[in-house]
Amino acid sequence: MDNKDIQNLLDSLDEGPLGRSDAYWDNLEKLNIARGVWHSKPVPKETKDKMSKAAKGRVNKASLDPRARAKAAKTMSKGVIAYSYPDNKFIGQYTNNKEASKALDIHPSIVGSVARGLYKQIKGYTFEYADTK
Repeated sequence: MDNKDIQNLLDSLDEGPLGRSDAYWDNLEKLNIARGVWHSKPVPKETKDKMSKAAKGRVNKASLDPRARAKAAKTMSKGVIAYSYPDNKFIGQYTNNKEASKALDIHPSIVGSVARGLYKQIKGYTFEYADTK
């Protein structure tokens, strides 16, 4: 496909009354093929093998039944220690972010963010993971 054909394709990309027409998408696909852009390339076997090897031993909690998911969450969760901010007085130790968030009325993801050091404090509390000491 030469530049003139590509320009003709670009010129023919029109919009229908409710957005892009079927012709638009057909011509866009032809244009991408002409440019050598492939959106659905097959993943090479070597890459699949690397991804599979990297995922070995991980637990996909979403695919487990509820009892197994709860057990996996319990074994994989880290203990969280809460302190008051700025005087650093001990507030409590919790088995995971969810438990700490319920006790202190803070979203669990924020508890984890403070414990990882992304934020210094939230609502007058600071957190750290129990296994860091």
